[in-house]
Amino acid sequence: MLRLKQLVWFPILLALFCALLIVIPWPGLQRGYAHAFRAFGNVVFARFWIWPDGSVRFLDLRSENLLSDLNAATPLNLPAGFRPLPATKVLDTLMVLKNRRTPGRFGLVRTSARSLGYWTTALFLALALSWPMSWRRRGWALLWGLFLIHLFIAFRLTITLVETGFGADKPYALFDLSPFWLGVLSRTKEVAVHNPTVSFFVAGFVWLVVALPDVIRVLFPETGPDAQGKGRQS
Repeated sequence: MLRLKQLVWFPILLALFCALLIVIPWPGLQRGYAHAFRAFGNVVFARFWIWPDGSVRFLDLRSENLLSDLNAATPLNLPAGFRPLPATKVLDTLMVLKNRRTPGRFGLVRTSARSLGYWTTALFLALALSWPMSWRRRGWALLWGLFLIHLFIAFRLTITLVETGFGADKPYALFDLSPFWLGVLSRTKEVAVHNPTVSFFVAGFVWLVVALPDVIRVLFPETGPDAQGKGRQS
């Protein structure tokens, strides 16, 4: 009976958390996540992986101080009337790509904290908070799950940065890629970055990986770790 109650409550709690985190547009929550997303990008991409000459600065595309922030992030004094492409309902982050080997050259790429990170993170949190497990197990699941989620976000950002700048035919490129590999990256970006379904699939997969013992325990109590422990005692 306990397992049945847990399974009944799971979809109810999941729907509630999905409504609170995904369906209902909480501007403050998403703005807070966008700030965390840009801070994450500034730390991870301060050096572009194994290419120390490359770096990326993440700026708030909706900030009133965007022009001064952009002046500070680039090696040039931008003209007073300069303005990058504006923010949209989705695009809220400006990535500034720089290569120390090409001083005075930089690239500007717009991206979305919500599409690349928030949806995946929010669905994973909804799943982890809804599934019945002890708080100790839940804490470890959240820790490892968020670590894997952010590896996925870093992968998405890397694909975007290489395909649109560092590996493309740009004056600030870090390396040359053949048209074949640029085509592969473009197709990969369409699937892994632009397809919103992937965000939810990865969130579900990561949750299943970190919560698998508890999923087995609830769905198949006779074969779970608790049942095995009781079998050894008897």
